[in-house]
Amino acid sequence: MLSPDTQLRSLGVAVRSAGSTTLLDRAYAGFFNTILMPGWERLVRHRDTLKHLRYLEASQWLSAEERARYELIDLRQLLAYAGKHVPYYRELFRRERFDPR
Repeated sequence: MLSPDTQLRSLGVAVRSAGSTTLLDRAYAGFFNTILMPGWERLVRHRDTLKHLRYLEASQWLSAEERARYELIDLRQLLAYAGKHVPYYRELFRRERFDPR
């Protein structure tokens, strides 16, 4: 049985090894990373994906204590948002006399 690469070469299709990159590959990667992806995420999808990615890339190097501190801050912000914008949680927090701040 012939490998897929050998089969493609026998049909006249150029096959590159997985590790080889061309100038065109690098140019497309740069264009994608600086223009296409950010434009799609911000302008079309209206998401902060790249901001979250930068946060995750930086936070992976934090100590466990620092990470726990940031998680507590994030949890408080989430609960405060829910208490302000979600009627169910607003009523629950009021009834239980819970202040997420």
